[in-house]
Amino acid sequence: MSKADHRSIAETLLEEGFLLSALEFHTEILERGLPPMTNLKSFFENPSNFEENAILSLDRCASQATLDDSSLWGGMSTEDSRQETDNKLAVLEFELRKARESITTLKEELASKESIHTSIQSKSTENNHDERTISSRELTLLNHLINDYLLENNYKLTSITFSDENADMDFEEWEESLYMKPPNLLSLFRGYYLKGHSHLFKDLDDMYVDKALQTETVEIDHTDSFMQTDDDEFMEMESLKETIEAQNKTIDVLKERFSHMSEALPYSSSSKENIGIQGNSSPFEEVENEEEVTSINDTNDCDNQELTPTTKTLTFPLNYGIYEHVCDKIGLCNFYNQSKYEEESEEDIFFLLGSSLPKIVPNVLLAKREDLIPVIMSVIKHHPDIKVRDLLLEILFNLIKKPDSSQRKMIIEGYVSLAEKFGPSRLESELLPHCWEQIDHKYPSRRTLVAETCVTLMPYIPPSIRNSLVLSMLQQLALDDKDVNVRIAAIKGVSSLLLFMNEAEVDKFNTIWKITTSCLKDTNEQIIKTTQESLLLVSAFWCFTLGQDVETLLGSDPIEDLLRNVIDLHDEASSFWKGIYFKVKTVLLLLPIVISTVFRNTSVEPHECLDLKQRNDEDVFIVLGEKQLLHIQELISGGYCQDSSLFQWFSSNIIEGIVRVSAQIPVNPLTEGVVELLILIIKDIANYVGSSLVEDILKPSFGSYFRPDLPLTSPLYSSSLLPLFLLGLSSNIMTDLKQWISFYVKKSVHSSSIDFVVNEVIENRPDLRSSFLEIIWDFLVSDDPSFRSRGGTYINEVILKAKLDYDFFNVKLLPALVTLASDPELSVRRSAIAGLGSAAVHDLTVCNPELSEKILLQFISLVDGQKDEESLQKLILQLGYIIPISSPKLRDQVLLNKLGELTTVVINERFNTCIEVTLESYRNILNNLILPKSILRSHILPYLRNLSEIVSEQSQKDSVSYILKNVETMAQESNILSPSSNSSIEKLPSSPSMEEVKQKMGKLFAKPSWKK
Repeated sequence: MSKADHRSIAETLLEEGFLLSALEFHTEILERGLPPMTNLKSFFENPSNFEENAILSLDRCASQATLDDSSLWGGMSTEDSRQETDNKLAVLEFELRKARESITTLKEELASKESIHTSIQSKSTENNHDERTISSRELTLLNHLINDYLLENNYKLTSITFSDENADMDFEEWEESLYMKPPNLLSLFRGYYLKGHSHLFKDLDDMYVDKALQTETVEIDHTDSFMQTDDDEFMEMESLKETIEAQNKTIDVLKERFSHMSEALPYSSSSKENIGIQGNSSPFEEVENEEEVTSINDTNDCDNQELTPTTKTLTFPLNYGIYEHVCDKIGLCNFYNQSKYEEESEEDIFFLLGSSLPKIVPNVLLAKREDLIPVIMSVIKHHPDIKVRDLLLEILFNLIKKPDSSQRKMIIEGYVSLAEKFGPSRLESELLPHCWEQIDHKYPSRRTLVAETCVTLMPYIPPSIRNSLVLSMLQQLALDDKDVNVRIAAIKGVSSLLLFMNEAEVDKFNTIWKITTSCLKDTNEQIIKTTQESLLLVSAFWCFTLGQDVETLLGSDPIEDLLRNVIDLHDEASSFWKGIYFKVKTVLLLLPIVISTVFRNTSVEPHECLDLKQRNDEDVFIVLGEKQLLHIQELISGGYCQDSSLFQWFSSNIIEGIVRVSAQIPVNPLTEGVVELLILIIKDIANYVGSSLVEDILKPSFGSYFRPDLPLTSPLYSSSLLPLFLLGLSSNIMTDLKQWISFYVKKSVHSSSIDFVVNEVIENRPDLRSSFLEIIWDFLVSDDPSFRSRGGTYINEVILKAKLDYDFFNVKLLPALVTLASDPELSVRRSAIAGLGSAAVHDLTVCNPELSEKILLQFISLVDGQKDEESLQKLILQLGYIIPISSPKLRDQVLLNKLGELTTVVINERFNTCIEVTLESYRNILNNLILPKSILRSHILPYLRNLSEIVSEQSQKDSVSYILKNVETMAQESNILSPSSNSSIEKLPSSPSMEEVKQKMGKLFAKPSWKK
């Protein structure tokens, strides 16, 4: 049939009014890929053709002819026709409902005709294509989708070539085919796998029919748009709000349920079937043997079965707080809170591969191999062939040559996921053998991976392997490995093993305790610290639970062993005192367990006798529970101490032993940590045994050392005995402290022990600070100048070390300094120098210019008349700190002049002890200030040149030469940053006299009221 025949048929159908036949004829032409008839296309694209023929084409919409657009909208705009509009709306609603029913019927008719036409066409084709041969309609749509895909992904050249090969198609307009534009190619591809092939194309056919019917429903579209009134929109908005509120309530309920579940299972998210909590037992439950594993998928191969283990609760002796602390220290809980490898379905694997493969292809380098880990893990989990899984596991272990901590964490997270999927049988036969092969690997990071894997997989490893093979492997790594990180990971592994051991498996506990004691004797600080934080806590609890005697915990004579180490000390090395520190800390950690063993309470469960307490931000210690404390007091009141051999051992070896050790340990910067631990031990003993034993045993033990005939040169005055007594036992610490300070002041003996106690009170006991200041005031009003001088020393310590508020600083401390600075005794005024210097640079002073000027003028008043070497040394040192923070005017006109005067005295009197301090002050000023060249030439260079002439030591000569060279260089440069003064030394006013300073001070200090 020719093109003219097509055109004549089309004209006949349109003239005779056979519109449905014309529409079908137009559709068939398009489906065959023929050019559309112009008259048909223009007819169906013109909505007006259907408005005037609505009565003939659709009887169900006959009343539409009486409701033209102009009359309808005109009626709505007037107030008089509102009732008429409401009636019309009611009619339109009815017609809309009927029209939608007609659309559904029409869709079914067209789809039926189209299927018949397609089948006839396929039978008459010369080539026998199968039922999946592409139709012209499908070809048109696919070409459009392919072209859009090429353009969206920037394949411009390919798109141009594709368009040239399909020159008969217009890719710019979808309207050519009268089809609604379907989703893009990627959405169709994803939908294919999500919903299935048939369902996908059924949805597409519906879309095509919708587009074919678009021209038939122009009037209905107008009706739909008309029905979207403001009232409808408001109702829809209210409905959406109600839906959102309901969903929010549902989310809150789910969050609350999730939080309850998280509290019940704090260490598990995805392994709820394998892990649980019961009372004070371990939060983890485990499979005891392979016979307890039940298959739930009998149709699959045995290697691909999903295992549901029947669990047995562990009777772990710790309470939950201690268990949580140990898990946190060994890093066990980090792998159960959130796992990247949640249980995937088979469909989700495609998406996992799709997201991982783009990273894998360009990154097959060693540095990027961790991108392969998620894919390998997922394939291992779901692959049914054991040989393939074994090969992939081997690849996984050797994927990265030297895995760092983040890479090891990623691998271990995958192991946890595999362990949950495999169950204990497959874990033992497939995963663990590859782990054991790495134990002797030459790279430490591989051996660390083995130990860290044991930590996280311990809940899933069967007890038979855990207490034999795993323990032996961890023992080898913890004791024999040369790398510290490997040993630390192995120690955490042993701690993890103890967490999941029950009383039926304690035959291996002696081996674990030997590992613990060996690690505590190690020379590496990190090894000892890790052991004390995790392994010692758990193993000590097991000792107490199993009823081990106290000698097992501490040895037959632990304090004597410690004492021998202290007495034999000939080297004041810091490494030695670190070793003593860790030994004393071990005694402190084990003390509550030793006391609980001495005062054993058989009526209380072991986990109720002991608990954990955090003393500071880092350290966590074992303490006695309330029930155990009550039990101890009952035993002591009943005369237990006199009859018990265990208590006699405790009294002679622990209580008296600690006192003997403290008498041998001096107080100095190297031993401060040891002294603090000894104080904690004495305080714990006093709290546990009660006040009666403190008075009967502890205090007499200390009193026996301080005899009236003790010579002043005795090292006991500088030992840790006094800090232990005052800070650990004294019930009236301030009264006792005042007496001891007075004793040392009267005897003119310096005591580092008293200094340690004073510093502890100032820094860490704010509740005693006011009481301590009362002691200082009592010293300031004393007739003895030595007491007044000691008061000045302590005021400086308070300013430097205590956290002060403005009122305490301004009302209590500054008046005391003014009193000291005006004292007639030179030694007392000298003690005020450091306090005034510290007050001048204090934060509370720097932010208050008026207060700062008062303190500086008081300090300047001390400079005149202080010509002795000790005073000069203190004044020059303080000026080096004060000048950089003072105002430019006071600095240039007064303070630098005073520093020059003091430097001249040092030069003239040849005070060699002051030379180093003078150089340090000038160095500090030049490092923190940018002075103008005139000030450098007049106030700095002359004094440094004069100072260089008297120095004798080579190191001092080098220092003066270096400072002079730098100052001369700066003095020659142009003065870019102009200071407050550019005048020469001749133009600068002379330093104020003592009388002028006193007059100015009197005016300033008359304003505020400084009082005690």
